[in-house]
Amino acid sequence: MFYDCLSKDKSYSYLRRKACQQCSVLYGGCLVKSTENKDLGYLADADTTEWPRSIRRLIDRYPHAAYIIPGHFDCLDNRSLQHTLDLLQAHS
Repeated sequence: MFYDCLSKDKSYSYLRRKACQQCSVLYGGCLVKSTENKDLGYLADADTTEWPRSIRRLIDRYPHAAYIIPGHFDCLDNRSLQHTLDLLQAHS
């Protein structure tokens, strides 16, 4: 599935083992910022209008993802989607 945000080539993947919520993984790639990120990074080709909408759709669609893997840095904190949204709101 593709969402507009950074550029047209950004996508995410969601994997879940049947009947095992603790086994659910959302790979967000560069769409999702790690909680270690202090800013949004390179934005020259980013759609900063659509990006927050894309993050909200992921939050709504996968509210119980056990693991959220961002494009860079640590993935031990599953608050990365909300952190990305916070960074985007601070940027606007």
